[in-house]
Amino acid sequence: MSGATCILAAPNLSVEPAIVQLSAGASLRIIRRCLDAAELLAVASIELQTPAVLSAGLPRLTSEVVATLQLSNRKVIGLAQTPADIEQLRALGIFIVVTAQRPESTLTDLIEVLTEITTPIRGSWETGAWKESIANEVRPEPVKALKAEKNTGQVLSIWGPPGAPGRTTAALAVARLIAVTGKTVCIIDADTASPAITLLFGVVEDASGIVVAARYAQCKSLRYDSLLTVVRNVADGIGIIGGVSHPDRWEELHPYSFRDVLKICRSTFEFTCVDLGAGLDPRGTDGEFFESQRFSVAAAGLREADAVLAISLATPLGISRLLTSLGLVRNLAGKDVAIAIRAHDGVNAQEAITTLRAYGCAQEMFEMPDISTNEVLQNTGFTRQRRMLWRRKDRWTQLESWAMRSRHGDGSTTMSVPTRVNL
Repeated sequence: MSGATCILAAPNLSVEPAIVQLSAGASLRIIRRCLDAAELLAVASIELQTPAVLSAGLPRLTSEVVATLQLSNRKVIGLAQTPADIEQLRALGIFIVVTAQRPESTLTDLIEVLTEITTPIRGSWETGAWKESIANEVRPEPVKALKAEKNTGQVLSIWGPPGAPGRTTAALAVARLIAVTGKTVCIIDADTASPAITLLFGVVEDASGIVVAARYAQCKSLRYDSLLTVVRNVADGIGIIGGVSHPDRWEELHPYSFRDVLKICRSTFEFTCVDLGAGLDPRGTDGEFFESQRFSVAAAGLREADAVLAISLATPLGISRLLTSLGLVRNLAGKDVAIAIRAHDGVNAQEAITTLRAYGCAQEMFEMPDISTNEVLQNTGFTRQRRMLWRRKDRWTQLESWAMRSRHGDGSTTMSVPTRVNL
């Protein structure tokens, strides 16, 4: 049996001291015994390729820590003594599990997993016998969905370049359009530079809704009922989740936790509108290691979205800023990005669309309805503006069409527009 090396972080297991003692005479080299997740991350930052072996009860262990450890294809192996430990490790994102019973057999199993050349498929290692995950195996769901599986909710991300192009107003307008059709919709303020949703609605929060939801997600306790505790109902069928309490506290919202929040939103609401900030991290979330970048949440919002809408002002500067970032937005989203142009300073939106076509933008583009933030906040103002433009298919109807066509399973109406941007 060839030798193996690992970082051991299982201080709460009763067999841990015996495993360490036996490893001295076996073919396992334990580089460091860690007492908590912080120490484990510190050692892992030096030993970049060394596998990590940890227990579910490791202090301060979260799914974010596991995701960080798994970067660069590092093996992360769990040690479990009970079925509950196995389920907790799976919830954290660890699917290679060694059952810790007798120290001798545990050490043998651990060395065999560590020396495996190819990455094992998902499953658990139980008393030396590999148990493969069966495709149709029934596993407990983390949360009971409000709707049937075929009606999984959709995530719509609204993005725009710097310069106040109207991202928040567009997100509110899309939510209003969806809500009047009888669908449930949640608006999430994921702008880590200038959050404003709660201020616009006059909602006072003791703590940031999105940060509280993210903390629930870190502890794997975010469920349907716990999510609703941070949702504030502002209109019929519309709820909001407030952003970070202050722009300087952006570090409290981690992209990995934000992804988990969006997953629970999918099973709770039929539509989720995400108001993203203008900033983008070119590395997305792949470049993260021990800390998130300020705009990693925006990258996560683009990647998790079923449809992305880019808002831009119909000005030379606005169009220039859009073209500068549009390629990065498409790469992060991995899908086509529709563009909505907002008339500004007397510049016609159609002129801006013609300019974008000349630059090679072939995806769906349309004009944003001429509506202010105050009008979209007030239901009466929104209804009045919508009736005024209802017969004109170049504004409200196109925006509503984009929002509703993002649902899967709608046949030919599913958004699939080729995009080619040549700068």
